[in-house]
Amino acid sequence: MKYRDRESADRLQYAGLFVAIVSAHLDYVGTFFGLWKYDYEVFPVVSNYVPFSIFTLPITVMFFLQVKPKTNPCTKALLFAVFSLIALPIVDWIGIYDPIKWHYFYSFVIQFLIYLMAHYISRRKKFKWLEE
Repeated sequence: MKYRDRESADRLQYAGLFVAIVSAHLDYVGTFFGLWKYDYEVFPVVSNYVPFSIFTLPITVMFFLQVKPKTNPCTKALLFAVFSLIALPIVDWIGIYDPIKWHYFYSFVIQFLIYLMAHYISRRKKFKWLEE
């Protein structure tokens, strides 16, 4: 709440929603095709690790978008993508995540692209009014 700018809340939420939808969808596709699996189920109905896709990634992206907004987006995307190179081996070591046919570098590239797309969405012009 301390870092939240109320004037740009809608832009941040659009970008966060985009990240949540894309990351949850890609996570579902990856588990469906057997590229990786999760040995720990938060929700018994869902086979993928929902908290990471729906909460951790979008909140991190929204934080990066808001802090130092004039910084080069590729630098922030690189920092965000490095997070996957650190987090994935840790959750693999803990026993939550099992990369069957997946390499950590693939996640690095995908996270880099997701951040750049979220940055683009957050910088879009306002939508036109429906009444015009």
